[in-house]
Amino acid sequence: MRKTIRISGEATESTVNPSHYAAHKVAPIDLIKDYDLNFDLGNVIKYVARHKEKDGRADLCKALWYLLDELGLPREEISALTERLRELPTGESK
Repeated sequence: MRKTIRISGEATESTVNPSHYAAHKVAPIDLIKDYDLNFDLGNVIKYVARHKEKDGRADLCKALWYLLDELGLPREEISALTERLRELPTGESK
């Protein structure tokens, strides 16, 4: 498996290696490439992997959008559903 390039043992902030992936043992891009995932499934991995460090619920809704797109649901329906989910009040964090 490929490894993420790190400088002085720490991930650097950049477009290639953003800080919200620094704590991960495997960089999402490496997982996506190793499993030869397509655009939709690669985005599912990306958004699920970073949701705790970056945009929380919004990232999970984005992951769901791409998963439903992969399943072939009409994009208008996907967008309407994920927008409604983003607007729902959040429960207690797990």
